[in-house]
Amino acid sequence: MKIEGGLLGKDNSVTICYFPPIIMSVLLRAFVVGYTGETGKALVKALAKDSRYDAVTLIGRRQVDKIDYGVESDVAEKKFSQHVLDFDKLDDHALLFSDADVGFVALGTTLQKSGREQMRIVDHDYVIKIAELSLASGCKELHVVSS
Repeated sequence: MKIEGGLLGKDNSVTICYFPPIIMSVLLRAFVVGYTGETGKALVKALAKDSRYDAVTLIGRRQVDKIDYGVESDVAEKKFSQHVLDFDKLDDHALLFSDADVGFVALGTTLQKSGREQMRIVDHDYVIKIAELSLASGCKELHVVSS
């Protein structure tokens, strides 16, 4: 599957990423970056109920003590693992992206909350770095939700 449009770099260059299609007969491993916002929460619930996914790595900036998975807690405990990291040091956490078949990015901030420069870092730079790490680790699909 080809991602149309690609990723816009600071110099307005476009990077097109190619991820081969996934064979759906095997159980999938996924990661979700940005699982604490409304979109991320909805995605986590959907993945919890989706039997095609047997392992989901949640990657965020802060620890969440009680996550509503929308399923029984024993099912969620087996399927999900939560990891807190400093997004300015994503390279130090490249292993979190390894062995994932599918990645989801639901990062975001607002201009009012963070300011123009920090908003660009969160909405652009972190997403580009996650895409690079995902591709390098063999991730087959990367889905990005952005405003």
